[in-house]
Amino acid sequence: MTADPTTTPAATTAPLQPQPAITRDATAGASLEWELRPGIDMVALWQVIGSIAGPDVVVGLGAPLLDAMRAKVAGYRPLQRLSQGRYTMPATPHALWTYVPGDAAGAVFEVTERLARELAPYLRIAQSASLFSYRQGRDLTGYRDGSANPKGDAVHAAAFTDGEQDAPANASFALVQRWLHFRDRFRGLSDSARDHVIGRSVEADDELPEAPACAHIRRTEQESFSAAAFMFRRSMPWGDGRRHGLQFIAFMNDLTKAEQMLSRMIGAQDGIADAILGHSQAETGAFYYVPPQRGGRLILPEALGPDEPAPRPADGISAAEAHGLRLEVDVGRCIHSRNCVLSRPDVFVPNVQGPWLHPELASADELRQLARNCPSGAIQVRALDGSATEAPPPHPVIRLREHGPLAAHGAFTIAGREEIRATLCRCGQSANKPFCDGSHAAARFRASGEADPVDTAVVDTARGARSIAIQPIADGPLVVHGQVEIVGGSGQRIGSAPGPTLCRCGHSANKPFCDGSHARAAFRAPA
Repeated sequence: MTADPTTTPAATTAPLQPQPAITRDATAGASLEWELRPGIDMVALWQVIGSIAGPDVVVGLGAPLLDAMRAKVAGYRPLQRLSQGRYTMPATPHALWTYVPGDAAGAVFEVTERLARELAPYLRIAQSASLFSYRQGRDLTGYRDGSANPKGDAVHAAAFTDGEQDAPANASFALVQRWLHFRDRFRGLSDSARDHVIGRSVEADDELPEAPACAHIRRTEQESFSAAAFMFRRSMPWGDGRRHGLQFIAFMNDLTKAEQMLSRMIGAQDGIADAILGHSQAETGAFYYVPPQRGGRLILPEALGPDEPAPRPADGISAAEAHGLRLEVDVGRCIHSRNCVLSRPDVFVPNVQGPWLHPELASADELRQLARNCPSGAIQVRALDGSATEAPPPHPVIRLREHGPLAAHGAFTIAGREEIRATLCRCGQSANKPFCDGSHAAARFRASGEADPVDTAVVDTARGARSIAIQPIADGPLVVHGQVEIVGGSGQRIGSAPGPTLCRCGHSANKPFCDGSHARAAFRAPA
């Protein structure tokens, strides 16, 4: 299949253009890498990605997305981890990369927020760095960054494809790395020693003719490779007083250039490592395909689309069909209440080779009841004709489970997904946040299923079954948008005032409500 008709050559004869934000000069920016949410409509995501082009954003497609859509791009391959001695260039592939250059941090934030809204149903932010200009374009080491960047017509020759190979014209490939600087260590060197690490004079900004072979400029000289490895860099500093470094961003028409540079930096061929590696370390690294655009839309590569039907796709959802229904089990959301196995061991047969779901052995009504009895929402029954199989209760409830998760039942939108039943992690240990995966048991999490009432707000019974949104905040709490009743395991009302924030790090002294402990605990979780 071709997921997006604008990807076909017949769509228009207008020439392909590079994404304009690649060459935009900036004093602020944001680099965001996104991962796929489980169980999403990949074709719908593909169409959304095609529409987010603009003068204020660069969009790159990563290996997980291209693989999921079965899209082939000539010249593209994922970055492979490189290691030599004590130095490593990590490979941390993600589905999508967006780079937002701007003139002010506020403008960059607004574009980033817009992207987050548009992509939230399909993707979540895995890596995010706010970027800034430092001392008129210098790196945090104090040295000018990108001094060998091509200029004028040379930018196009270095960064964009010419269309003569299988790749379309004016596409590009990007290397994106986050480097963590050890600034105190670097500043502890003498002025001369620092110059020799970089190979430049910090004062005169000139190359040192006597720079050693390990100097950074010697290891990365673009013209010194057998085929000149010129690339167009858009790197900027990131961080604060605690952690800081360089977000390395480079565009090129051939990924061999980046592979050669990284290999030489770690001394893979001659054993001479780049001296900068003693003062900075790559924490992330990925290659992205940066498609061209036409008429304000990205021209995405031809894609066969997700391989379907798949009995056990990569997102961990197993499925089988019977009676015009699709029975799905999301293993990553299972909290092992065992209602399914104990009530219908013929339908759910775990620990066997081959198919383990047998919906044909139950009636359609029995399948719907099995889904309703699953507190985590891991079991779903969906009608193949798209009709509704279950109506949510009129009043949404969040219930505290003793030493366990928050159990939500009602019309909810959780992290952009519509849910009727879900169990949400509150121990902070789940690998499938914001959903519980049973980790609280192994972590010996302790939190009462009861709490003192904190308000006497009357639930708006006239609201009907409108969806209540629960939004995870990155590295922070669950924020409820709207009015929902929060009850203990015994059914006692704990709270019902609109807009509570609920702890999901496991450290709050005011459970189930957030008290800010996630900051002190250095809690980390995606939005």
